[in-house]
Amino acid sequence: MDPIELKLKSTTLYSFKPERMDYVEWRRLVTIGYVAMVGDLFHGGHINILRHAKVYSQIVVVGVLTDEAVSSYKREPVTNFEERCKLISQIKFVDIVIPQYSFSYADNLRLVRPKYVFHGKDWKHGVQKDTREEVIRVVQEFGGKLIEPNRYEGVSTSQIIEGIQSREK
Repeated sequence: MDPIELKLKSTTLYSFKPERMDYVEWRRLVTIGYVAMVGDLFHGGHINILRHAKVYSQIVVVGVLTDEAVSSYKREPVTNFEERCKLISQIKFVDIVIPQYSFSYADNLRLVRPKYVFHGKDWKHGVQKDTREEVIRVVQEFGGKLIEPNRYEGVSTSQIIEGIQSREK
């Protein structure tokens, strides 16, 4: 049994399925959303994307990027991987937390096979552009869709870091 199947079978939603329904049939019926995130210096934008995911999905799986994955494309996280997983797992919009070992979503998407992947529109340009294109290609393999909610009009992680750094001067 793969690790995601084990986690899906431990959800309340799975425990409520009819007795005669097997895992394969249940899996075809349930709507799964996937969100990858660093979750460092958690703020309203993170909640916004998770809320969108929960509206569309019966089960929301969050792939938390490992410290190594984050460092591969931007700064080292302020909060370590284990702490970020603990925090994110306690959010009411999140059902399952799994590690995302690289900047690429491909392995986790093929494992989870979500109907929807959620990410803010901020990755259409810049360092994440190629990753976005890869996500679109991979989810099309199993009929999934990328949903990009409007940008959260509030504070971002970068703004939090800039604010802290400006106070130190």
